Amino acid sequence: MWLTVVIAIVAVWILVVKLVSRPRADEGPQPPQYPGALPLIGHGHFFASGDSVVLWDVMQRISNYADCFSGVAGVRLGPKQIYVISDPDDSVTLSNAVLDKVFIYDLMKPFLGEGLLTGSVPIWKVHRKLLTPVFSQVSVDVMGGGQEDFGLSDDYIHATEEIYNILIQRFQKFWLHNDFIFNLSTLGKKQKKCLKECSGKNCWYDHEIQDEIDTLIVAGHDTSASTILYTLILLGSHPDIQERAFEEIAEVLGDRDVDKLEISKMVFLEAVLMESMRLYPIGPFIGRNIAESIKLKHYTLPAGSSAFIAIHALHRHKMWGEDAELFVPDRWLDKSRIPGHRAAFAAFSLGKRMCIGKNFALLSMKTTLAHLIRSFRFKSDISKLQLKVDIMLKPHAGHYISVERRT
Repeated sequence: MWLTVVIAIVAVWILVVKLVSRPRADEGPQPPQYPGALPLIGHGHFFASGDSVVLWDVMQRISNYADCFSGVAGVRLGPKQIYVISDPDDSVTLSNAVLDKVFIYDLMKPFLGEGLLTGSVPIWKVHRKLLTPVFSQVSVDVMGGGQEDFGLSDDYIHATEEIYNILIQRFQKFWLHNDFIFNLSTLGKKQKKCLKECSGKNCWYDHEIQDEIDTLIVAGHDTSASTILYTLILLGSHPDIQERAFEEIAEVLGDRDVDKLEISKMVFLEAVLMESMRLYPIGPFIGRNIAESIKLKHYTLPAGSSAFIAIHALHRHKMWGEDAELFVPDRWLDKSRIPGHRAAFAAFSLGKRMCIGKNFALLSMKTTLAHLIRSFRFKSDISKLQLKVDIMLKPHAGHYISVERRT
């Protein structure tokens, strides 16, 4: 009995994989596949460990491989065909033409619902239109002293971190993409417990408001905190740049508190922040689901496939010059040193689904950094930094900072 069931499942699996992976003659040339694919599972064995450090290493290797083939390369997770794009022109084409988020965002919907980050295109369009003026007003209120302290409980933060880890493990283990199998798994039961913890901390009568609040925490609070951490690590590793930032803050503020007018005068601090986001973009990939085939410069991506734009590769592209791998905030003070391509800097995403909170995020991060740098001196060693992907690009090791109060 069970043997018959297993044989039937394997047979269906083989059929699905063959149908999905078979190129169609009318779709044009398709990108080369990353080496090492196995029958049935494709490149799944590269990701099967569920380790977020390994995932970051594998995705970097795939995007580097794509650079050798006009900036596009394919990988297959079981029956799913995925393309990694590192070419700037193709990145702009895809981000503007394809608005549907890739399947991994569906895995996040039990947590984030249909918020701006995960919502389907029709829902996203409505919510975006409603929330755009709200973010503009929030920026004014925060700098005007009208903000309140919306503290998050330790339990909520811990549950959120656990959900990140579960999501990234589920993404890598393609057999868990199926909801039925996932819900029966240990990870599925663990996620159910974490979701209960998160939903229990915020009681809203409207599930759409709850979705956007959770999205704001994930896409706003966590991303800003991680960006500030990277910035402090970089400043702690470059004491000369840290002192320049401190001197600018001291000159602009004196003994006064930060306000919107004066924060705009801190041009070097903003350059430091922009360079930090260039080297360590919190969202290292943008994922899209391709419902209809799309033609790029050299290849055609078939309908039913998915694509990831490699933001970290765009930020270190040769268009940034020979010092693209280095921390050079001064490049942002000279317009001639900033590439004019629309995909050169995509820390806030690309295309129509670009981050709605960009201006607010920059304002809040600059304000936080100004308070920290004027009061403390930081020491760190960026060369020891090891990264991982837990939905976002986060430090795994070597990110400790020593803090000394300024006198």
